[in-house]
Amino acid sequence: MPYSFDEEELKRSLSRLSLVRVSGFSASCSVRLAREAMRLRPSGLSSDVLAEAIEAIWRMLESDGNTDTAALEERLLNAIAEEDEDGSFEGAVVEDACAALVYAMRSTREGDAKNAVWSARRAYETTDRYASAVLQETTYDADAEMRILNNEVVQLELRRQERDLSVIKSLDRGDVGVIATLKAFSAVERILDSGDVE
Repeated sequence: MPYSFDEEELKRSLSRLSLVRVSGFSASCSVRLAREAMRLRPSGLSSDVLAEAIEAIWRMLESDGNTDTAALEERLLNAIAEEDEDGSFEGAVVEDACAALVYAMRSTREGDAKNAVWSARRAYETTDRYASAVLQETTYDADAEMRILNNEVVQLELRRQERDLSVIKSLDRGDVGVIATLKAFSAVERILDSGDVE
């Protein structure tokens, strides 16, 4: 049975956990996506703001969320508007990455699981869009949706999200260890790679 993205179940799972762990999950999803966006668009304003946001989200988590990110969030939102005009696949990935990072920052600041879920959804939707393009799907019936869901890249991201959930639910690690583990995973993973899950 393939992994699937169940927004309501994810929100229920995250709602039972501490703010720092929920925010760590959101950061991990958004950083994987941002690293992919930076690979697709290695230069320019969006790449610079994504790199800055990656540093900021981990800094927020390592300093109990006391980092002011209002100006950075505004720059990410402006990058979304610019990429929205682009219309390319790469532009859509950058747009998703910017949105996911904003959600991760809000999750850290506000302690709301829904922002973490939305960050994970952006990561999943990027893989879904990728699989649809690779498979050259033109109609979206149940069979097409199943082919997309079973795509290796989609399943890999969903497995990584499941792994991240297992990490944040782990009671044998303190919050510092959980954040360090998620940061280490996301430092070497990208949404559209086909590497192994630790």
